[in-house]
Amino acid sequence: MHPSVSRRTFLSQTLKATLAAAALPVAVAAESSRTGRQADGTPPAEGSEKTPPSAPAARGATMAEFEFHNDNTLGTSMDLTVVCRGKTQSKAAQKAVMDEIERLRKILSTRDPESEISRLAAATGPVKCSPELLEVLEACQSWQTRSAGAFNAQLGDLLDLWTEAAKANEVPEPAALAALARRLATPMWKIDKAAGTVERIGDFKPNGDALAKGYIVEKAAAAAMAKDPTLAGLLLDIGGDIRVIGSAVEAAGAPWLIGVAGPKESQDNALPIAQLKLRDATVATSGNYARYFVIGGKLYSHILDPRTGRPVEDVAGATAVAPDAATADALATILCVLPPAEGLRLAATVKGAECFIVCADGKTHASPGWKTLAVTEGPLPTPAFVAANGAEGWPAGHTVNVTLELALKGKRPYVAVWVEDAAGAPVRTLTVWGTKSKYQKDLQTWWSLYKARHDVIKAVSRATRRAGLYELAWDGRDDNGRPVKPGPYTIRVEAVQEDGPRKKLSGVIACDKGPATVDIPGTTLVKGVSIVFGPATAKQ
Repeated sequence: MHPSVSRRTFLSQTLKATLAAAALPVAVAAESSRTGRQADGTPPAEGSEKTPPSAPAARGATMAEFEFHNDNTLGTSMDLTVVCRGKTQSKAAQKAVMDEIERLRKILSTRDPESEISRLAAATGPVKCSPELLEVLEACQSWQTRSAGAFNAQLGDLLDLWTEAAKANEVPEPAALAALARRLATPMWKIDKAAGTVERIGDFKPNGDALAKGYIVEKAAAAAMAKDPTLAGLLLDIGGDIRVIGSAVEAAGAPWLIGVAGPKESQDNALPIAQLKLRDATVATSGNYARYFVIGGKLYSHILDPRTGRPVEDVAGATAVAPDAATADALATILCVLPPAEGLRLAATVKGAECFIVCADGKTHASPGWKTLAVTEGPLPTPAFVAANGAEGWPAGHTVNVTLELALKGKRPYVAVWVEDAAGAPVRTLTVWGTKSKYQKDLQTWWSLYKARHDVIKAVSRATRRAGLYELAWDGRDDNGRPVKPGPYTIRVEAVQEDGPRKKLSGVIACDKGPATVDIPGTTLVKGVSIVFGPATAKQ
């Protein structure tokens, strides 16, 4: 899966209210993809029946969920939920996860010039490689063959071409794209399994990013379970690639409740388009909404079709559920490249895999078994991010979009974002990130207005976001769903770090004639906030 969303570990306060209003059958949570949120061992071969065993620990009143978050893991966000009997046990599991992530990062990161895969990219002859790198490169070769070229692990030059094109604000020449596509169709490398070596063929650099993140998720979750097989449950979400083992704390054997982000309304406080109930499984999502190139005012997907050299256009997002995370990761990417019918046929060849595809025109396609995983028949009600119709004077189709970037040093702060009217009265909570009531109370201004609320969805699978960057939307309705009047509104952001500083930011945005933009300077906890009032736009 190219770099989701995963979705906030904590869904917005509004999400719970909306789900409740829709009378959806959701589990009561203690909260890819958030572990309390608001809303992150060789893996089995493709099609293998092998899945990690369910966590065996007996449950009781002493079981609890322990949550960890990092905003700069593999270039995106990470959420970990551990279900066990105590903090010491949970921290040992977290350490096992983080140690394994770092070990594999040193092997597979294409952004680290000292990593093993980077050293291979600079070599000219056979190179002795670790079992992990051999496994990832073999999987890349297999998926390239199985997908008839829709998957390719040597897209570095093509991505560079589009990156430079965006800087120059000019679409690449068709001849240049065609030439690169022809070269991409050639073999990538030669693997000698007996000798444990890899030799590059041609001048393309190996890049396993399209499944390496899933591979790391799988290995890291397995490392925690190997460290302590008595863990009752575990959820690991890195950038929307989610692995679940065992079950959440609320009931023995209960599935994890996972949301799926929609490509058209992908803000971190938007409702997911589907809910899945998963046990000992993985889910990954790819889409064109989280990262893209902008050329001539047009958005081009960062997901490129290796066969043409061009960004994908027909599929806006795809989600894959599979027995292991590397398979889900690769499938999610491929499903964005292939036509839906071809993608569904490929998914049907992978034992235990199910998928859901959203096309740019809004049409959806699902594998036959998708409905067995979904909580409801059909998608969840989507949030009305189309302006508060019925409010006299509010411009039709206008929303307020809030983009904030968190500082990446230290623990991620607890954050509340809400809307106040001109009189200072609270109108709408957009999101609250953090579940420990001890520190929620340190969000003193927000707490005095709203007190604690709990969330229901454990995680949301989404296309991978940039580390620390989050997007929220306000549709011009209050906490009860009623449209508000046009006029000036204040967006307030309050952030506090555990046993650390507290910072407040705010900006007044005119929500009447539109459009309007307000930028709020950053602090030590929040790098900055951008507020835009204008026509709602969907990234397609």
